[in-house]
Order: sequence, then C-alpha cells, then structure tokens
Amino acid sequence: MTDRHRRNTRQRDRRQSEKGQIVPLTALMIVPLMILAAFAIDIGSWYVRASELQSAADLASLAGAQVRGEGGTDAEVEAAVDQVLAANGIDPAGIAIDIDLAIPNDVTVRLRDDDVDLYLATLVTDDVAIGRDSTATYGGCLGSCNQPIRIDPPITDMPSLSEGDGFEPLIVANNSKVFTLNHHVDSTARATSNGYADLRQLMCVDISTKGACPGYPIKLDTVTADATRLVYYQAREEVWYPIQRPNYTSLVPPTGTTDWGLGCIEIATAASCGEVIFTTYPTVASDIPVWGAFPRDFRFWGTQPEKVGNRVFMVDADGIVHCYDLASNGLCSGYPATTTDWTATVAFRGVGQMGHTNQPLEPNALVSNQRLFIAWPTGVDIRLLCWSLTTNSACPGFGAQVISVGYEWSPRLFESLNGSGNVNGVCVYGGPDDIICRSLDGSSSFTRNDLDGGFPSKNDVGGFCIGGSARCLSWPYRWDNRLYVPAIVGDSVDCVDLVTGTPCGRISGDNTRPYAVTRIPGTSCLMGLGDAGRFFVFNRDMQPCPSGSGNMRLMPCSCDDGTFYWGLVLFDREFLDRFDSFVVTARNQAGVIVAGPIDMVTNGGRFDLSGLSPSTPWVDLDFQASIPSGDQWINPIVGEVTVTERPALRN
Repeated sequence: MTDRHRRNTRQRDRRQSEKGQIVPLTALMIVPLMILAAFAIDIGSWYVRASELQSAADLASLAGAQVRGEGGTDAEVEAAVDQVLAANGIDPAGIAIDIDLAIPNDVTVRLRDDDVDLYLATLVTDDVAIGRDSTATYGGCLGSCNQPIRIDPPITDMPSLSEGDGFEPLIVANNSKVFTLNHHVDSTARATSNGYADLRQLMCVDISTKGACPGYPIKLDTVTADATRLVYYQAREEVWYPIQRPNYTSLVPPTGTTDWGLGCIEIATAASCGEVIFTTYPTVASDIPVWGAFPRDFRFWGTQPEKVGNRVFMVDADGIVHCYDLASNGLCSGYPATTTDWTATVAFRGVGQMGHTNQPLEPNALVSNQRLFIAWPTGVDIRLLCWSLTTNSACPGFGAQVISVGYEWSPRLFESLNGSGNVNGVCVYGGPDDIICRSLDGSSSFTRNDLDGGFPSKNDVGGFCIGGSARCLSWPYRWDNRLYVPAIVGDSVDCVDLVTGTPCGRISGDNTRPYAVTRIPGTSCLMGLGDAGRFFVFNRDMQPCPSGSGNMRLMPCSCDDGTFYWGLVLFDREFLDRFDSFVVTARNQAGVIVAGPIDMVTNGGRFDLSGLSPSTPWVDLDFQASIPSGDQWINPIVGEVTVTERPALRN
C-alpha cells in the first residue's frame, strides 16, 4: 500500500468519526436553544407590559396631583387615580395598587403585576412579577390660589336724564350708580339772582333701574369747566365736585367774589356733606367777558381734582397747589404750597375765558409716577409744570417748560409708553402742531407724531375748535396700551396704541358729541358721556358693548421661593350654574389674545393658561355671559376662580 493510499484512508476514517460526534452535540444544544427562544418571546412581552404599567402609573399620578392641587381630599385623589387606572386597563383584582400621599404636593402611584402572562418561559419559571411607579408633583408651590370673580349686571342703554353737556362719568358703589356733573342746563332760565344757581346739575343714575337715584338731580351753585371731574370717596360713600362759585353783589356792573374749591355730596341722602374753599378771588369788572345775555367771571379757572389715595390735589389760577385729605376731612400737611419756578407762567392771568367767547383757557393736570403734571396755557404757548407728590415741592430741574407754541382752548395730557409698554413721558396735545412729550424727569423732549394716525383729524372745524388747524378733541383715557380719544366735533371716539403708534379703531356715536370716557370697573367696556347727557357704551375693541360683558385682572400664583406660575384656571361650578353661557377670552398687557374664547359652561369651567411665561405679570379675562331666559340680572353674580399649577412628573 502506497503512502498516498494510507493518507486518504486516514482522512476518510477521521471524517466518519466527526460525523458521529455532531449528532450527540446537536442533541445537547437543543434544550438551551429552546430556553433562549422562550425567553426572547417572553422578554418582549414583559417589556410591553412594563410600558403599559408605566404609562398608566404616569397618567394616574398626574391626575391625582391635579386633584390634590385643586384642594381635593385624599379620597378624591384616590378616586381620580383609580378612574385613570381603570380607563387604562388596570384591574385592581389582578394588579397591586399603592397610592402614596405622604409627601406634600406629591402623588406617587405604584403598580405591581404578580401574574404576568408566560409563554415558553414556563419551561424554567412560573414566578415573574413586573412593577412600575410614578410620582407627579406641583414642585415647591402650594399648588393653587383663589381669586374672587364678580360680574355686574349689564350696563347698556343708559338713559339721558338731564340736559346740558355731561363730562367724565363716575361709576361708583360697586357699579350700581353713575354720577355726572352737567353744565349749561335749564337753558330757558340761565340768569338768576347770582347768575349761576340753576346752571349745574349733579346727576345720579341707578344702573339697575335705569332711573334717577332718589333725590337727584341736585342743582349746584357752581360753574363747570369743560373738563369737569368728580371724585369718589368709598369709605364714606361721598362724591366730591369742584367749586367755582361767583358771588355777585351786582350784575351791572359785576362786583363781588369767586370761591374756588371742593364740595361734597353724601350719595345715599343726596345731602351736602360740606365744602372746602381753597381760594376766594375778587371780581374785577374788566376781567368779565359776556357770553349770551349775562356776564361770566371765568378768569379764575384751576385744574380739576386729581385723587391719589385719600388725597385730592388741585392747582389754582395763581399756580398754588392745594391738597385735601378725604380721610381726615382737612388740608394736607404742608399745603397750600407753590414754587417761584412757575412765576413767569402763572403771571399770565388769562386762564379762564379771557378774550374768548367760548374757549376757556383751562390748565389741566395728570398724575404719573407720583408726580402731578400741569399743562398751562398762557395764550401764546403751552407750558408744562411738575409737582412731586413725594417731596411736596416742584420737581427738581423741571421749571416751567414751553412744550408747544400755539394753543387751543384747553391742552390735554396723556402718558407716553415705550416699546416695552412702560411709561416714558407725559405728552401734551391741544396745540396746532406736533404732539410733544417730556420725559418724566424733565431731562428731554420728544414727539409722538406716530400717534397722529390714531387720533381724530386735527382739521375738523366747528363747534369749540379754534381755526382749521386745531385738534378738535376732548379728554383722553388710557387703558393699558390703548388711548381712547373722544372727538366732540367728530362725534366719535378714536383709539390709538401707545406702544406701536397704530390706530386701533373708531366708534361713532348717535349725536353724542362725546366729551370723555371711563372704564366700567369689572368689565371689558368703557362708558362715554357727551352733549345733552347722552351715555354710550363700547368695548375695548371699539365695538358696541354687548349685554353681560365682564372683566377681571388675573394674577399668577406665587411660590414660597418667590417665583410665580400659571396653570389651569378653574371656575366655581356654583358660579357657572347661574349662566346659560360664559365665554372667556384672556389678553396680555398688550391686549393680545393668549387663550380663548372658550365657553366655560360647556367646557366644565377649565381654562388652561399653563403655557404662559412665569414672567407674565397678569392677564385680563374678558367675559361674555348670558343668563337663562326669564331670569332677572339685577345684582352682581360672584364666585371664585382657582389657578392651579400644572403637575409634572419627577425625573
């Protein structure tokens, strides 16, 4: 046998031997392979089951934390958890459920399935359990805070119950009454023994009954300016009005004195509660022009009252600042006061109706940043004065600055806002040229001609306007970023955004000749009053104000660490039950809608503001509500709203 033959024989024998070894090895490997396959199938099943348990635990803990944050009891929290678990297929008969409420603001849900479905894994075990837990929390905050809500009866279709021009309406006594002081009424009997006794009416309208309050109107022996403002003192339910009372001893020639100060009316009794006379001026015959058939001593106009806290400030025709403390019924300490800085300005004694037939040169005032600003017409220009209410002296370095060359019969003031919505100055308009503003500290001037597009046309002619270039406007009202400007001649109210300088609408009246507007507290509406005592009501978007409108300013909740949060806003169910519908819209400081409109009645009273930045200082909630047909809405409807922090899962 050759060597080659021997080698081939050995290789063939070895291959046959290896074949014999593979058979028993394969038999040995079948068992572990089957076990691995079984576990692969079951591990996938266990992973799915663990995900189901984790998802259910997360949702349940969040639901429980929401209820706990809303002030729910432990039983209510547990019920909410069980409801969510059941909705996610968790059967307490087969799943161990543990709800842990030991940590304040936390809800922990632990789930354990001790009867997990097994497939091929039963070859090695029949004891597999899967557990998952989840904790939801409100963080370091208490969890919720409550704020009152009040919706007053609708203020629409107000009657005109007195004649003559009506100025800024004063809405008082929890929106139950509107006061106005009208002038040149009783036109057929103007001249009396003193020339003025029947010329002025203090009118009170009951908002619920749409009729005159008992005892009103009241005839007042005072002259009204064309920017007359009333003051409300809530503590004693009093209305205070400006006095300018001529006391003629003779009409021809006119002699006597003129009193200037404040008078008081007790709301409930319609009786006088006193007066304070700041200044008494002698009547000088040469200073009295004639309007109509009788003389008028209009030399001694001063500013209208400006209320700051319990104090009322007025500046007389000599530039003397007067202050009256309503709480103590006495003059403020340190007053009256003035400054020599104003000497050149106030030396012009033409304030009033000197030299004009129907255009009084009235100084006007505005309080901003604890400063009293006064726009003073001299007959050739308008000057801006400033008085500090913190130091009770003239603002340092302010002087008496010429702010506009040329003048109209009464310059008006309003605050200027910068691009961030913060007050950056005080503006004067009323002259024929630019809208000129001054920074609050008096250090710089700037114009706001970008506002022109949102103002009524300054080329309107007629009525009380002087010439074709004067601004035929009345007294503006600022609500957040928006300035509402009545136009007597244009018979309309225009709106301009003080941040963007863009127009935000116009609403025209029905021959109302609006003098002034004011916001209706607790609503999203404004009320105007004009010629012949005509009321009109409109909303912030320059549309007629619908019945049932309301408004409240909502603040975020605060945490113990000084931070703030927004969350879910919940409306009191008992409160909502009074309404057929209660539609809510949320607006930020710029008036931009950030949520809604949503009907709370059909939405379960839940309004989500959790997406707002914690730095958002407040939002205005505008309401449009209706009550069931046949119900009477005479009294306010009150309740509560709750702001709850949106719960989050712990990491």
